[in-house]
Amino acid sequence: MSSIVDSRYSQRLSAQGNPLFDNVPSYKWETASEKLSYILYQYKNGTFDFNPPHQRNEALHSIKWESDIVNSVIRGLPLGFPEFDTVLTPTGARVRRSLDGKQRCTAILRYMEDKFKYSLPEPASMKGKKFSQLTQQQQNAINNRIFNYTYTETQLPDDVVSEWFCKKQVMQKTTQGERLNSLANSSELVKFIHAYNDANDIVELFSNKRYKALETTARIIYCMYAYTQGKKLDPKFDTIMNYARGKKQPLSERVKKRFTTYLDGFYEMLSHCDTPQKYSKSFMLPLLNLFLIITESKKDVSNKLTLLDMFITKNINTVDKYFEDVGGNHDATKNRCTFILEEYNKFLESNK
Repeated sequence: MSSIVDSRYSQRLSAQGNPLFDNVPSYKWETASEKLSYILYQYKNGTFDFNPPHQRNEALHSIKWESDIVNSVIRGLPLGFPEFDTVLTPTGARVRRSLDGKQRCTAILRYMEDKFKYSLPEPASMKGKKFSQLTQQQQNAINNRIFNYTYTETQLPDDVVSEWFCKKQVMQKTTQGERLNSLANSSELVKFIHAYNDANDIVELFSNKRYKALETTARIIYCMYAYTQGKKLDPKFDTIMNYARGKKQPLSERVKKRFTTYLDGFYEMLSHCDTPQKYSKSFMLPLLNLFLIITESKKDVSNKLTLLDMFITKNINTVDKYFEDVGGNHDATKNRCTFILEEYNKFLESNK
């Protein structure tokens, strides 16, 4: 049984680079096989970190899903190898930081901590019971189950963690917000967005879906940037990822103030829209383009925004569907931007 206190200097040195491959950093990985009782002990003592920034605030799976993980453990079915790097804390302690497989690990640990009742019909003797309600023999059997995971004694750099996390998610159902959140360690923009969303309860607008809130605020900020640079407002999401990835230096107070002012104004405007689709990008971005045309004009902005608010009330909120269906049109956002601008100008003419 491997132990985290073992010293493996060769692994740390391996991350310095292999001369055979132009000194590109190389990492050595090993497999640990430990009893679940020992993993739980280490977890309670802070040896495992299942909540690093790139995986922070992930929504828990259903009790049924977690129970299925427990079922796989007691039946000895393979669950893949969760992956960890090793972080050296300021106190000198070494912590296994989760890179992939967090939910599989925490499901069984949550059960062993009595966080939920086993919900599957089989084994019938476990159904509806927490771990502490099992027979002593059943508890011992789970405690003694061997759990395998893969680790490196090296701490991976933030950009490598982000890159690798995204690659690992390619074949999984991963949201754009989760992809963005993988940059939480390295991108100052992602850090700013999380701070802004938390301070302004933006997550509540998305039924407490933190990643959706992250994605939406990021789209708004990127659209602000794209508008000033004459770029496409609704590019492939990889473009937004690269934009966020490039923000490695702390944002200036001027930039933070600009982002905050525009975000405050636009989220306030969206709150006046009655449509349930108001936070979807297909509805939001054309309206944001119109908002930016007004605010970036720097002339009589307050009065123009009042008129825009009237336009929303009289023209947008009075119809069930403001925009026509786009049917996968790649120029949908561009066309809708043109449409809403024309309709807004007609509204201004009719209200002179």
